[in-house]
Amino acid sequence: MPPLEKTVVNKVLILIKSRGGFAIKLHGSPFMVLGLPDIIACYRGRFLAFECKRDNRRAKPIQEYWLSRIRKAGGVALRIHSVDPVLSELDRIDKLQEV
Repeated sequence: MPPLEKTVVNKVLILIKSRGGFAIKLHGSPFMVLGLPDIIACYRGRFLAFECKRDNRRAKPIQEYWLSRIRKAGGVALRIHSVDPVLSELDRIDKLQEV
């Protein structure tokens, strides 16, 4: 059985913070913009956004819209269901900084 979404969110937050990054979980409310990603982060000067799903489910159209807007603005925006893609992205950013 895949991990719960909140488990993935917590692991991602811990991972980013443990590597010196900034990360927060956005909690939806009637006063928030609909469809924003679950996690907003900054790592080594890079803007990151993650939409977490329990398994390989697709994001809602409004969620995909915001992910694409973030990508068009130069940020990293991914739909994830485990911490692995986040770890890969942080490693990629680290390698860019070494050059």
